[in-house]
Amino acid sequence: MFKNSEEKSEAIKRAVSGYKKQTSIFSQVIGTKYKVTECSYKIAQCVASKAKPFTDGEFVKETFWSSAEILFSDLPNKETILSQSAEILASPRSIERRITDMAENITVKQTTGLQQAVVFSVALDESVDVNDVARLAIVARYCDSDRIYKELCYSLPLGGTVKGVDFITAFVSNFEN
Repeated sequence: MFKNSEEKSEAIKRAVSGYKKQTSIFSQVIGTKYKVTECSYKIAQCVASKAKPFTDGEFVKETFWSSAEILFSDLPNKETILSQSAEILASPRSIERRITDMAENITVKQTTGLQQAVVFSVALDESVDVNDVARLAIVARYCDSDRIYKELCYSLPLGGTVKGVDFITAFVSNFEN
């Protein structure tokens, strides 16, 4: 135990100081992992927005990796940058998972927005895709307190003959859920 209160006070100060150092290191590691994951999501977003195959994620990472050597060559923390870049997940499976996560997030936000909207409107449009399949596009316009949204909610295939009743049936079956 402690001989006096001064010795006890010093031991507490050392323990607190050690704790702060440990949490600082832990926070840095978590921060780095978060940034690497966020970068992986950004690559997936680029791949999805350009309608590229999931395998292009690896191409983007390889391109960045090969140019990073030159771009960061005169920086003192070049090795740290390169090691973090190597940890970015950009495999086809990772890109697919990231895109799926983002799509689910958008669906949740869209559903919540529509449920909380005071008013909304819906537009239905029929078109034919490249495989000659009739599709029904359902576009919703709604607003929250400060912004108006216009978003594609569904693009549904329509079978057989396409009549007004088919539009209504498809619309109702998807919005009742």
